[in-house]
Amino acid sequence: MNKDVNGRSITLLGQQFNIVKNGLSEAEVVKFITELTEKHDALAQRQSHLSSLTRLAERTVVEAENLSENIKREATEKANAEAAHIIAEAKTGAAQIYEKKGIEIVARATEEAETIKASAKKQAEAIKASAGGQAEAVKASAMEQAEAIKASATEQAEVSRTAALEEAQLMLAREKEKSRIEVKEMAQRAYKQLLLDIENIKGQVASFETDIDQPMASSTEGSAEVAAEIRYAMLDEFSGIAQTRDHGDAGEKSALEPDWALEFPPGTDIMGALEIVNHLDKMPQIEKTEIITKDNGLTVVVFMREDIHLPDVLAAFPQVAQVKHNGTSGSNQLKPRKVSLFLSAKS
Repeated sequence: MNKDVNGRSITLLGQQFNIVKNGLSEAEVVKFITELTEKHDALAQRQSHLSSLTRLAERTVVEAENLSENIKREATEKANAEAAHIIAEAKTGAAQIYEKKGIEIVARATEEAETIKASAKKQAEAIKASAGGQAEAVKASAMEQAEAIKASATEQAEVSRTAALEEAQLMLAREKEKSRIEVKEMAQRAYKQLLLDIENIKGQVASFETDIDQPMASSTEGSAEVAAEIRYAMLDEFSGIAQTRDHGDAGEKSALEPDWALEFPPGTDIMGALEIVNHLDKMPQIEKTEIITKDNGLTVVVFMREDIHLPDVLAAFPQVAQVKHNGTSGSNQLKPRKVSLFLSAKS
């Protein structure tokens, strides 16, 4: 409080008041108090406005977070549902659907994230017009959350797509193996049935040869030629079925060359040769056999699973009278190693 030298005025709280007869000037005091009240009301109104903006910004952030969580949850559920749908479709062999569905999931998640970003951007711009720097913070936070949702949804969709594709490939591999086994079993059944048919035909041919074995020598010679033609026709049919039986494995082993070539001289008993082929097919060391018919006889090529000296095995067969190895016994001999087989008179 300060008084002037004449004692006619006084300064209180930075405000100068004149001193009148009964004390301070009432008009000046009222005016000062009114100004203080107006200033106080203005400050209170401004503070209320700032509080409203603050609450609006906080509510916007909360709503953006809730919306982000909902979108993230929906994207995860959709990704899981799409992955399950992809797995179901994979059972029918439609492997190309998986990548397409994964792309659609990522696209939808990206579109939803972009929508969130656009909405948050608009809200941030509206807040920015009234609250300045606070809107920029809300905008940046919302965009970061949207980017995080987009990245998370994309990652989850990729994981789901990869898992679905791996399961589909595994299922396709199992179906392929199952089909290969079924084809092989079907071919083996056909092969066994063919052997039975051959045995029946063999008996019929023998009966036919006995019936036509009459006094006319020319007739006997003609029947022998007919019987030989019948046997070679049967052999050609068997050769085609045997190759069909091994066709399922040929895709994996087509680059391999046969290890052995068993050559039967002209006039060899076809039934005896087929019995030898049947024995070889049952050996675990042998991958497969193939029959090649020629005008001067027939050849059986053998693909080995394990390396064994096949001539020693063939020599133990009761149908084989002689085994002639046409080459050296060294392991460096060029493949296929050739062996001539001579069957016993009654195989």
